[in-house]
Amino acid sequence: MEDTDTQNVNNVEENKVNTVNDANAPSNAADSQNAQAANQSAAAKPKKKNKGLIVGSIVVVIIIIAVVAAYLLTSSSASTVKSGDLVEVYFKGSFTNGTVFQEGNFNFTAGSNQVISGFSNAVIGMKLHQIKNITLTPQEAYGEVNQSEIVSVPLTDFANQSIKNGTVVTSSTGLSGTVIAVNATDATVNFNPPLAGDTLNFEIEVLKISK
Repeated sequence: MEDTDTQNVNNVEENKVNTVNDANAPSNAADSQNAQAANQSAAAKPKKKNKGLIVGSIVVVIIIIAVVAAYLLTSSSASTVKSGDLVEVYFKGSFTNGTVFQEGNFNFTAGSNQVISGFSNAVIGMKLHQIKNITLTPQEAYGEVNQSEIVSVPLTDFANQSIKNGTVVTSSTGLSGTVIAVNATDATVNFNPPLAGDTLNFEIEVLKISK
């Protein structure tokens, strides 16, 4: 009898435990679902953060490229000779046989008539420290020889001057000419530019550009 009563008590206790476990089961399931949702949310946050970092990096790269491009464009424009710029150049001029007739540095305004047209046009568009070699025809340089500019002048017009071949003289109008022949009474003077009629080679380097 006592054993039967003890068994009944145990059955009652076991039923209570099972009832409690069954009652807690929905709560445990809910907790598991909440934990899973929290883990999914936590996993999603780094993805969103990483996406934001990527977009931000792309924006920074685009800005840097734009700034560099603007700088290069401005720098390129500033270092290129344009008409009206004051430039300093080094040049070496030679005849077609290679004989150098002049070289050195000088300043002039690009596009002006301060120098021969072919030389000025060649410099326009050059960049700072660029070196260029050009060949100019007489039309681009000092023109063809004009025979009307070769005249005979009485020696009496050159008072107190020693006249010989190669002497540079000045006319009454201010033109400079070179004596190419002399006789007892007259001197033949060439008032053409000294390099008229010649094809000329030039080596040019741009040393400075002032806007």
